[in-house]
Amino acid sequence: MKRIISIAVALAASLPFSLPASAAHVNVVAGAVGRDVQFYEEEFRRFEAATGHTAEIVPMPSSTTDQFGQYKLWLAARSSD
Repeated sequence: MKRIISIAVALAASLPFSLPASAAHVNVVAGAVGRDVQFYEEEFRRFEAATGHTAEIVPMPSSTTDQFGQYKLWLAARSSD
C-alpha cells in the first residue's frame, strides 16, 4: 500500500511538468445579494494574480424563481457558460 501511494505521489508531482502550460477561464455564477459580488471580485483578483487563470462573475437575480429560469435557459441552450 505504501508503495502505491509513493507511485501516485510521484506521478502527481510530475504531472504539471509533463503538460503544456495554459491558463483557464472560469465563469462563476453569484447572486447579487448584499456584498456577494464585491467579495467575489476581490477574491478572484487575488486568485488571478496567484494562478494566471481568469475568473468572471456572472451575476444572477436575487429572486430564486428568476435564477431557476436563468438556469433552465442556459441548459436548454446548451450554453458553454
